[in-house]
Amino acid sequence: MEHNLVQKLSHKMKIRMWASCLKPAKINQNGEMVISPHWFIKWGVFLLALVFVAVTVVLLFDPKIKEEAVAACGMFALILGFCSIGAAISKMVINEEAIRTYKWYGKKTIRFADITRVESTTLYGGAIVIRSNKKSITVTLENRGIHDFVKHLSRKLGSDRVAHASAIISERIRVINSYQ
Repeated sequence: MEHNLVQKLSHKMKIRMWASCLKPAKINQNGEMVISPHWFIKWGVFLLALVFVAVTVVLLFDPKIKEEAVAACGMFALILGFCSIGAAISKMVINEEAIRTYKWYGKKTIRFADITRVESTTLYGGAIVIRSNKKSITVTLENRGIHDFVKHLSRKLGSDRVAHASAIISERIRVINSYQ
């Protein structure tokens, strides 16, 4: 019974997170479309990092715990802390000329005129990969407004060139609707 409840709750959370791809994209003050990770991802990773920080602090004061356990918990806290910063910074901004991504390691821009392929992948739980001759941008399906982004991409590039992205979004919508 308890296992079934946990499974149902985690499944319900996953479907709600997936449904965020159907929410409209945010529009910034310049009129650009802004795609960013779901709030659950941003806050979930941050809270998990805080849990590992708390566990590390508690373990530091327990004389029975080996230093390796404390170091491991501390490393998890550090890694998750960096991941939470990355999730908070991560976003994609789309205007009429280009797609810009902002990640912890910097900014990347691909102009619509330079896009050579639009692909889909099951990596990261499902993602759309936009490629030019020299660059690529990977956009996970858990981002809010991804559905609007694919529509915009289809208008800019033509529906035949965006068929893979449209198909992966359609499949995600089918799965979401099957659980409602």
